[in-house]
Amino acid sequence: MKRYLYTTLFIFIIAAEALSQVGINTSVIQDGVTLQVESSNKGMLFPRVALSSRASTAPLATTIPMSTMVFNTATAGSFPDVIFQGLHWWNADEGQCVNASLNLNTVMVKYTNAENTTDNLLEMNSSMTSDEFKLCALLKLGFTTKDIAEYNHISVRTVQARKSRLRKSFGISADIDLYNWIDTL
Repeated sequence: MKRYLYTTLFIFIIAAEALSQVGINTSVIQDGVTLQVESSNKGMLFPRVALSSRASTAPLATTIPMSTMVFNTATAGSFPDVIFQGLHWWNADEGQCVNASLNLNTVMVKYTNAENTTDNLLEMNSSMTSDEFKLCALLKLGFTTKDIAEYNHISVRTVQARKSRLRKSFGISADIDLYNWIDTL
């Protein structure tokens, strides 16, 4: 009898472990989800930490899993690894935090407030396309070619082609650094 009871208990524990899902405020958990939170009037609070740089996990552990999310409470670091306040996730492949809060509106607001750069660009090329303007905004903010590609969901090669077209559109020679050029406007 004890053997039957232990066997049943063992099978139950294994089955529960294999199917473990957590649902908060829900009775139905979607397939493929480990944690599901439902609420119509409350949010989720991520751990708040003061990160030291985009390229560092400090003050977190030195090795953290891919996609660990935290809310950064400080602006810190130096170019190009400046990290701003907001929700960030760790990209272990690139060895840097990625701002999950960053969207094009944020980029454009920061960019258009940058000492008449917008007016200077439009004076130099009044037929600027919105894609060229977005590229200039991202360059002004110090995004790398890889960052721009990931942000726009395009290939690195496509970004390189767009940079080349931007050079041609503004008559910028190949020996001039685009980041330095945009900073002088």
